[in-house]
Amino acid sequence: MGAIQDVLDKYGDDRVRMIQANLASTGTDASGETSRSVKRESGDNRVTVSGKAFIYVVETGRGPTKKGNQGGPTLQSQILKWIQTGKPGITEKIESASWGISKFIHKHGTELFRTGGRTDIITPVVNDERALDQLTKDIANISFKKTVKVIEDGIKQ
Repeated sequence: MGAIQDVLDKYGDDRVRMIQANLASTGTDASGETSRSVKRESGDNRVTVSGKAFIYVVETGRGPTKKGNQGGPTLQSQILKWIQTGKPGITEKIESASWGISKFIHKHGTELFRTGGRTDIITPVVNDERALDQLTKDIANISFKKTVKVIEDGIKQ
C-alpha cells in the first residue's frame, strides 16, 4: 500500500471507531447490529465508511409508511429483537407488543422522527472539519514529498 492509502485507511478506521462510540454512548444500538455493520472499505487511493441500509435512521428516526408499503414483517421482527434485548422493559406478550409498536410506527413514525431527529451520532463524524483539514494536510504533505523526490531524482540524472 502507498502512503496516501495508509493515511486514508487510518482516517476511515477513525471514522468507524467514532461512529461506533457514538452509537454506544447514545444508547441507539441495543443489539449491537448497527455498530457491527459500520465498516471501512478502501483501495485505489479512496476510502468509504458505510453501515447497514438505512443507518441514518439512528439520527433521523423512521417516518410513517405509505399505505401498501409497510415492509411486511420486517419492522415487527426488528422491534421483537429490540424488545428481546430487554431495553424497553417489556417481558410479557412480546409478540403482541412488537405487532402493536410496529403498527404505531407505520402510522405515526418513531418518536425520534416526530421530535425532529438528532445530530450526535454520524453527523459530527462526517462533518468534522478539523479531521478533514488534517487529512488534506497529510495527503498534501505526502504529495509534496513525492514531487520533491521526483525533482531531486531528475536533477541527479
